Order: sequence, then C-alpha cells, then structure tokens
Amino acid sequence: MFTKWTKVLAIVLLALGSAMAHADKLADILSKGVVRVVVFADVPPFSSTNVKRELEGFDVDLAKMVAEALGVKLELVPATAANRIPYLLTDKADMNIAAMSVTAERASAAT
Repeated sequence: MFTKWTKVLAIVLLALGSAMAHADKLADILSKGVVRVVVFADVPPFSSTNVKRELEGFDVDLAKMVAEALGVKLELVPATAANRIPYLLTDKADMNIAAMSVTAERASAAT
C-alpha cells in the first residue's frame, strides 16, 4: 500500500507544514510589533495582580524578556486554566507562559 519512502515524505511534509505555521505566527508577531502572552492573574509568585491592579511575578517577567528579545511590545492576556488553550486556538493570544503541567492527555497529544 504505502512504501517506506511515501511514509517518510508524509512525515517531512507534516513537519514542514507545522514549521511554516510557526514561522507565520512569528512573522505576524514581528509585523504587528506586539506579542500577546497568556498569564494567570492569581498564581503567586508566578503571576498575580498587585495593589495597583497590575500583573506581576515570574511569568510576567519572563513574558517581558520574550517581548524584549523579539523587539516588540508586550500585551499580557490574563486567563484561567480553562481558557488559556482556547485563547491560543482562537488567536486571542500568541503564546502561553501560564503554568502547564504534564497530563496523560497532553502527553499522548505530544507523541
């Protein structure tokens, strides 16, 4: 049915398609001049809201470093555990820095 080389070609094409999608996202971020990063607002010391109602913490500092490294402005997108992935899938955010733990579902999706 499928030869070994057909399978290899399919895998290469899938990998290239995935890489191109990531490159497009990076190009979008750079052309807009803004990176939108998901963080939690209630998980100190990683990220929380201070008395001035500003987000702060390790994840926020990491998001600032990402924006600085890319040479773009930072837009923090406060989220909950339930909506952080939908925000990425619906283009309400570009990347997630909010805590992610390994689950059986995520482990199986990665393989």
